[in-house]
Amino acid sequence: MFEAMLHAVERYPAPKCDPGTREEAQRIVTNWINNPGNAWPETIMWLSGAPGVGKSAIAQTVCEALDGPENPVSGCYFFGRGQGDREKAFFFLATIAYQLGCSVKRYDTVLNKIIQDHPTVLRQTLECQFRKLILEPIAMLENPRAVNIVTAFDNPGQVHSL
Repeated sequence: MFEAMLHAVERYPAPKCDPGTREEAQRIVTNWINNPGNAWPETIMWLSGAPGVGKSAIAQTVCEALDGPENPVSGCYFFGRGQGDREKAFFFLATIAYQLGCSVKRYDTVLNKIIQDHPTVLRQTLECQFRKLILEPIAMLENPRAVNIVTAFDNPGQVHSL
């Protein structure tokens, strides 16, 4: 779902932090992303807050600031309430897997093999997709490093479906 990715025209203009705002939150997220020594459970950062406080703006601003050839961010998915398929979790894992295939060395080769062996995986439950498209390929790689930024879980139905 290209519409949910960074720089998607469907999200233009994307929410961003105004200059001089939310700088501490941006610094915390950026420092966490740039620290490859994180161990479980620090491998997941959950930026929480009430709807409308700026979580998506922080994520967008950080993604844009890190965008470039040495970008440590492997994938982004921006859910959107009232935005058609962007408010549904169904396309989320396939989109993240696609981005991982574009950014993580050898992930694409492993992912292609899994899809060839399991051609119906994209029509299976999110649990099966997560296992086949994300966990299994990463487990087959040596020293994988992947950072994915996901936003807008303000709708409890989205969290429940994941």
